[in-house]
Amino acid sequence: TASTTIPCAFSLTGVKQDIRPTDMDPALAAKRYKSFEDQTLDALEYLGELFIYNLINAQGSYAKVEENIIKEMEYQSSLELNPETHDIIHELPRADEIIQHARQNLVRRLDGYAKDHEAMFVSVTSELENDCYPLIAQNVIGGRCEYVFNEADASNELKHQMAMDILSDRGFQASISPNHATSSASLQIEWDAPKIRS
Repeated sequence: TASTTIPCAFSLTGVKQDIRPTDMDPALAAKRYKSFEDQTLDALEYLGELFIYNLINAQGSYAKVEENIIKEMEYQSSLELNPETHDIIHELPRADEIIQHARQNLVRRLDGYAKDHEAMFVSVTSELENDCYPLIAQNVIGGRCEYVFNEADASNELKHQMAMDILSDRGFQASISPNHATSSASLQIEWDAPKIRS
């Protein structure tokens, strides 16, 4: 069948396109948009969680749509680093990349302690159970506590890391705070405090 084209009242560059049935029939156009909502929109919204993009309003005149596209491209360009800047910093991993591998690295360290430093690993676990966990229980409502290492272990970085990793595996947030003035070190421990009243 012969193709039908839209008569054009102004000059454009490009190839003239055939009129589609959905361009002229409101019922078919509504069905096409419903198909877009049901089959395409969810995928676009999911991609929006992974990439920065915006839908461009294609209604209106050719000039208006072109203006919308140019504005969006300018906006997207403003979000991108210059190549020179990117080359300087791109080797540093992003926070999400570090977090993604945190559990794997934690498991690897814990297994390494059990294999290569078994006596110290057992000792640290026992110390946490006997000395640190009672302190946690006393402060459970507050959501945080501080455990001070004895003087002999104040500079034992391996023991500090073991303690942090064990507590992290148990669901706590732990960090070491050295006190150079007193040559001591403490373990800062935090957790989600229980909600006592609604």
